[in-house]
Amino acid sequence: MEDLSLCLSKDGTLKKQAPSVKEQHIPSALDVEVPNAETIAAMEEIEEMIKSGKSHGYESVDDMFKELGI
Repeated sequence: MEDLSLCLSKDGTLKKQAPSVKEQHIPSALDVEVPNAETIAAMEEIEEMIKSGKSHGYESVDDMFKELGI
């Protein structure tokens, strides 16, 4: 008999899933990757740039490309 577990997918449905051999645990929708120090620093930097007005967001990718001249 196959070793199967139930996994809650992002859309809320339960799916059969084999245990992860590499991770040595049953996969879970709750598994999240924690950003490393460099990523956290970059996220904090852009937050400060937005707060200070040195950078802004875009309504769409097309708007961003248009401003960049792409």
